[in-house]
Amino acid sequence: MRQEKDIFDTIDDYFSNINGDEIAKKITKTVNDFSDNLASSIEDSMKNSGYDSFGEFVEGEIKDNKGKKPQFTNMMKEYTSRYDYVKDALNNVNYEIKYRGYFKEGHMQALNDVSSLLTTYSNDLDALFHKIKEQIQEIRMHKSQYKKAYYDGYIAGCEYAQKAIKRSKQVMMKKVLDEIHS
Repeated sequence: MRQEKDIFDTIDDYFSNINGDEIAKKITKTVNDFSDNLASSIEDSMKNSGYDSFGEFVEGEIKDNKGKKPQFTNMMKEYTSRYDYVKDALNNVNYEIKYRGYFKEGHMQALNDVSSLLTTYSNDLDALFHKIKEQIQEIRMHKSQYKKAYYDGYIAGCEYAQKAIKRSKQVMMKKVLDEIHS
């Protein structure tokens, strides 16, 4: 009879070990999932605030070193057409701290969308300006589908492209006037 009890004890121990291992695996998985979700939430929060990393967050929020929205630099290049000016403006954007993360992603997507239309409208940039205006209205109608920072970046990117189109006209008019006065 003692031998039967040993077999039951052995079986009991076996099931205890299995349950212990399974419980340990479940606890480990739960802790890992929690860590991943926490890290993902923190990263998402930083990107929503305009940062790509924790270091940028510290620089921007704690050291209060907030950058400026993407803006035009003094492009000293000699342009031969409005198209060249706009193309250069869309391809040379600097994203300072606080305007990165999802904002930057939305802004870059807007500039990529405009760039893909640029060749089609190369001879009629005013029509492209209105096409961008339509795109802004379309995005605004579907605002809830996007993260706020992405949405803000996309709108800012479209407006940046529109400013580039307006400036291209001014740059070329100045060039013509300079040539007339020379």
